[in-house]
Amino acid sequence: MKIFFTIISLMVILTGCQQTTNAPVQDVLPQEVIDPNQFYIDGKLDFEESVTMVYLMDHKNVVMDSSTVSNNTFSLNGSVTQPTPYFISFKDRKDAYPIILQNTSFNILINEDQYMVLGGDLNGKLTKYRNDQIAYNERKVGFLNLSNFKKDQKKLLDSIALVDVEQSASTLQFIFENEGNLLSQQILVENDFPLSDLKKLKDQIADSSNESLLNALLASIDVKQKIEDEAIANRKKAVAKKEEYRAPAPMFTGESLTGSDLALATVLQGKKVVLVDFWASWCKPCRMITPQVRQIYDQYKDKGFEIITVSEDRSRIAWKKGIEEDQMMQWEHIYDNQMQIASSFGVRSIPHMVLIDEKGRIINNKISLSQLRTELKKALD
Repeated sequence: MKIFFTIISLMVILTGCQQTTNAPVQDVLPQEVIDPNQFYIDGKLDFEESVTMVYLMDHKNVVMDSSTVSNNTFSLNGSVTQPTPYFISFKDRKDAYPIILQNTSFNILINEDQYMVLGGDLNGKLTKYRNDQIAYNERKVGFLNLSNFKKDQKKLLDSIALVDVEQSASTLQFIFENEGNLLSQQILVENDFPLSDLKKLKDQIADSSNESLLNALLASIDVKQKIEDEAIANRKKAVAKKEEYRAPAPMFTGESLTGSDLALATVLQGKKVVLVDFWASWCKPCRMITPQVRQIYDQYKDKGFEIITVSEDRSRIAWKKGIEEDQMMQWEHIYDNQMQIASSFGVRSIPHMVLIDEKGRIINNKISLSQLRTELKKALD
């Protein structure tokens, strides 16, 4: 019979099978070790069909020992130089049962639904870890049966997330506590930890002599780091792609406060972001937000931000008076005769603010103050 299990997948099999059985206590206690340099395995079976042969296999599917099965019992023995993962399989059966062999005695009980191994401190630690994981999962499943959670999905998800955090912390602690043996690497590769947790674990076990664990940890960090770097690069590409499709702003020219012509292209020179603020002294909503606009200007004026106010006033006198009253002399102003500039931007009502990037492209053709703060923070902070 060909066995296709890998060593990692085989170790994962042992997830919840270490349960109590009806066998008498004296039948499952490990026997006294005859030779401390040997391992001894005594097994009892309770399968629906009889089996005749048992095999002890290594991770390369090489038979290390075999024995006949008589009266649903079998025995295997040998020696290992260090704790080593193996698995037990039977003739004409597909299942394989993992065991971490040490030079000690083991008792194994197997039926159609259960697999229990007694003996060896690493098997005991692994059994406790598996049972702890089962308990965490049962807690999460239990939330689904609570009536108040059925009505509140957010509460349900938040409660499950809290258990997930606790479960993850417990698993990381188990790896740390077992950094000197093979269980640490096994549990590490079974779990999908976030990059931040892997880096913390790396710091914790930096002085470990377990090279296999360190190599596995560094490999996991490398994979996760590449995934994160790729995600960041993709986000940057998406932003850049979005920016590529920004529509060019109309390059207008208008009358400045001094009476000379002022061009948007001139205002853009040396600036990273320019706000075109369509405004009028008769527009109460415009003047109500002016203090906030002034505050934003003061915050970002030295970081590459400029404002050019385009007035829709009916007279130049009212225009200049409104600018003085609202204390807006520190930035640029244009008088929009007959709303020609406003029409080129599709302005239908004021206040109307347009944010333009350093390349003269429209970032947002009708931006709110909150959106303006967000965009400036991204572009200038």
